[in-house]
Amino acid sequence: MPASNYVNTNSLKAWLQGTVSITFPSTVYVGLFLTNPTSSGTGTEVSGSGYTRATATFGNPSSSGSSMVSSNTASVTFPQATGSWGTPQYFAIYDSLSGGNMLFYGSLPTAYAISSGMTPQFAAGALTVSAT
Repeated sequence: MPASNYVNTNSLKAWLQGTVSITFPSTVYVGLFLTNPTSSGTGTEVSGSGYTRATATFGNPSSSGSSMVSSNTASVTFPQATGSWGTPQYFAIYDSLSGGNMLFYGSLPTAYAISSGMTPQFAAGALTVSAT
């Protein structure tokens, strides 16, 4: 899962210049996107019909080949849709329930239309963030 421009820029400034004081979030949130958010966070996030980002908890990073990975330790459950959310094809991890900074993003393994009454969720371990 790629990191956002925000993460990449601030990581390089912090490690190589010592010029950034990053406030790390105590909670991270997953958002659903209809279009690719890209590293700059410019995609179209789902909105309306009861949609809000869902909280996520990630475990300690561990080694996987040449990467370090961290996965969600519990299911990530969105609120029940009160209308159509369209067909999300991407997701992103944020440091805020609304607005905020996008941290990581990726495509969903399966895109499906979300309609009224559905409660989308990711099972524990379904979201994996990697750093190489």
